[in-house]
Amino acid sequence: MLIVFLAQPAVVAWYYQETLRRGWYEKDGDTIGIPIVGNLLVWAFVLPLVAWMLVWLWRRYEPAVSIFVTGSVSRLRSVGYTILAGIVVLSAALWVAEGVQEALWLTTIYALISMHAALVLRASGLGARVV
Repeated sequence: MLIVFLAQPAVVAWYYQETLRRGWYEKDGDTIGIPIVGNLLVWAFVLPLVAWMLVWLWRRYEPAVSIFVTGSVSRLRSVGYTILAGIVVLSAALWVAEGVQEALWLTTIYALISMHAALVLRASGLGARVV
């Protein structure tokens, strides 16, 4: 799971190089610069928080818990983790759709692995804590 997290900048960099090679961006425009700067800001400010959350949830994960676990904790916590995982799964599904349509196989595989990782993180947050 940590490998999926750490591979994200490399996969995005490959994606931009591949789409630039395919001519998806204007030669005179800044259409590629804006998403690259956006990703740099995310990597600088959001990813450290996500890394901390991953480590915290990773310590709590019990392999025996199903990734589709429900009802083991409070309803608010369950809804919160489900919404967060749902956002990741839906955005990864968009990457899968684009990757299949445009033959960007690396992003497709990465997105599928990310979907599974999001469900595992959800399960680790909702799993019963063994003390």
